[in-house]
Amino acid sequence: MWLGLSAILIAFGYAIIKFLTSLHLRRLRDLHTRLLHEVKRERQRLQAVEGKLQVQHSQRGAVEQTLANARRFKDDLFSRLRLSLPSGLTAKLRQCVNRHPIPEPEGVRTAQELHLADKVTEALTSLSILVVEFNTAESDSAHTVLAGDLLQCLTELDARFTGPAIRNGEPEDSPQILTTAFDEPQAALELMMQLGASHGQQAHILRAVLVAGITVTEFDQEHVNRLFARTLHSTRPMVEEAAPGTLVCNERAYELLGKRPGLEASEGLDSLSILALGTTETSADEFTDPDTGSVSGTDTDAKDGVA
Repeated sequence: MWLGLSAILIAFGYAIIKFLTSLHLRRLRDLHTRLLHEVKRERQRLQAVEGKLQVQHSQRGAVEQTLANARRFKDDLFSRLRLSLPSGLTAKLRQCVNRHPIPEPEGVRTAQELHLADKVTEALTSLSILVVEFNTAESDSAHTVLAGDLLQCLTELDARFTGPAIRNGEPEDSPQILTTAFDEPQAALELMMQLGASHGQQAHILRAVLVAGITVTEFDQEHVNRLFARTLHSTRPMVEEAAPGTLVCNERAYELLGKRPGLEASEGLDSLSILALGTTETSADEFTDPDTGSVSGTDTDAKDGVA
């Protein structure tokens, strides 16, 4: 009797344990399926977010372009207001602009009409850059002698240079590089020919590249025009303060022109020089003979004729 009851209880316990185990395994399978579904959904959401991010990047580029156009319109509007408003309100108008108002669009248009960017390109056509590489692996002293002679020549020519030195990040036994610039390529060519002729046997340890001129893109032209627009903007107060019948030159123009008859430094305007136009005591057509010290010219001849 007790043995039968024990068998019944064991069978009943086994059935309960089997039922609970199967139920738990079913819950685990459901949880696993649900987690896989969530992972798949999150991946889809990530792909959607990445797609939206690409769209936002595209929209950002469009917004930046629109912002650039708005800034140009803002500068143009500021230029018109500055010319239209009374002089007393100009200072307040500048305070309304959250960035430097120079260069103004008017000056940029003027620079474009004058093709100043093309003139800059033409002026820098002969500007040359010379890059010389010394191979230090073949000889311990030949490259030192060549570099020393080249540095001496550059020093005598009063030319600026960098190096010779190893490029950043290169090993210690890498070739040394020297870079310098010339106003025109002929001087650089003559220098290298002279160096090769004086060190013919060691010339194989060096190699050089000579490039002349610059390449100006449309983006570069815009920046060049804005730089000249700033200069054009600075001429307005100079013109307004200049006396009638005079030519005003800034400091750089005075240095390039040199000492000219009648071109004298201004007392009231800093770093400016003034040349009186028309009839003056010393006109532009007169000059002083450095040997005799006498003054000759059209005005002097006229005075002598009257006398």
